[in-house]
Amino acid sequence: MIKRRKPKGILGNYVDELWLVDISSHDGSDIIMPTGHIHIVFNIGESYKLIIDEKEIIPPKYSLFGQFVKPIKVVYNGNIHQIGMAIKPTSILMFFGMSHSLHLNSIVDCKNLKDITLMKGLIKIIDENMSQEPSEIFDKIEDLLNCNINDDESIQKFNQIIKFIDDNDGNLIIADLAKNFGYSVITLQRQFKKNIGLTPKAYCNLIRFHHSVMSNNPMSFFYDQSHFINSCKKYTLKTPKELNEVSEITLKNMIKNFD
Repeated sequence: MIKRRKPKGILGNYVDELWLVDISSHDGSDIIMPTGHIHIVFNIGESYKLIIDEKEIIPPKYSLFGQFVKPIKVVYNGNIHQIGMAIKPTSILMFFGMSHSLHLNSIVDCKNLKDITLMKGLIKIIDENMSQEPSEIFDKIEDLLNCNINDDESIQKFNQIIKFIDDNDGNLIIADLAKNFGYSVITLQRQFKKNIGLTPKAYCNLIRFHHSVMSNNPMSFFYDQSHFINSCKKYTLKTPKELNEVSEITLKNMIKNFD
């Protein structure tokens, strides 16, 4: 069973999706594709391995995945029972008071963040409600997150930039993006490095590729076929043909749009 939900209303500006996976007896490899989001994963099933830069890592049971710019290989061994969320870059500052750039290419044990009220509440929901229907768990998580949205001016302004990039599928000229929000290119680059850990161009490229593979015409997002092929290999380790026929559970759902 795989369930996904895109939050509605204002929460959708900060959280891209909630998801739940419950699959018995699954052995095999998979790929986590970088999407420009931070992922929080609560693993209730068997432990799993990540292969990052040829090193094997067993992530914490409850993990916060910082921004990764390269695909991560995953090896499952047994039951997959997880619930998680993909949150937008500015959300980590608003929800948890942390700069996204601090966790670039890193994995954090959520239990080390349990002094943060919101994380403590999320862990409580997971620990007490995993036997409930996915929709009920999602409702509880969304209610908690909605109560933690704030109107901090600096967060909201940067979130407008992130939303603008999202709305334009990452297909933007950086000088035009900076001008649109009253920044010089240098200042915009500084803000991105501070808040996300990436340059505006690198972030736009992630968003463009993510949006392209969820569309019916991914080639329309790129200048030519070669550019698209290189992006596929860079972010998924696959050719476009292989990606179109993908069977890996995680990757398959990351490139699948909502019904």
